[in-house]
Amino acid sequence: MAQWTPDEVRHVLKSGERPRREELMTEVCRAVEAGRAHFLYSRAWLRHSSDRSQQDDVHDVIVRLLEREARLLIKYGDYPEFILTEDSLKKYVIGITWNVMRKLYQKPTAYWKEVREDIASLDEDPGYYRGMARFVHVLDLERAVASLSFGDQELFGSIYVDQFDPIKICSQRDISRPAFDAQKSRLVKRLVKFMNDESGRRSEDGDNV
Repeated sequence: MAQWTPDEVRHVLKSGERPRREELMTEVCRAVEAGRAHFLYSRAWLRHSSDRSQQDDVHDVIVRLLEREARLLIKYGDYPEFILTEDSLKKYVIGITWNVMRKLYQKPTAYWKEVREDIASLDEDPGYYRGMARFVHVLDLERAVASLSFGDQELFGSIYVDQFDPIKICSQRDISRPAFDAQKSRLVKRLVKFMNDESGRRSEDGDNV
């Protein structure tokens, strides 16, 4: 895969230069196919239980990437930890592919119980967090997850959607188990912070009515 900088991707998408756009979309389609293959390889049961074809999946991911004036592709590289490498675009597209594939193949409510359990286990104020975990709504949790960075959403997906073993996640991310535990704890705290901030804003809005 050729090295595509974020500026090049944005220029091609906005300029409409046909040859370069076709070149870009060829690279994107290859990345989507690679992401789909890797996603299904680690979930053997899905390959046999779904009647969706490769064409169906690739089409749905491409539509997602190009909808709303290619908003997702234009966001490529638009995060603080971005480092340009030869396969940066491929990795980015594969990440988006995994997110779309999760929605296509899995029930979205299957993991919220475990998210609540991890919120309840926070040790700063156990009584408060147990209460929050008990009464928080799924819609609030979904909004909190949507507010996370791209990297945090990937970690969330590995833990709560794919439900990978911590050992596998450590291997995938090339980190130690203590580092994984720390990242997971920060992730849960960011979810809680978002929900607390949202609750505070709603309270202020109510006071101003």
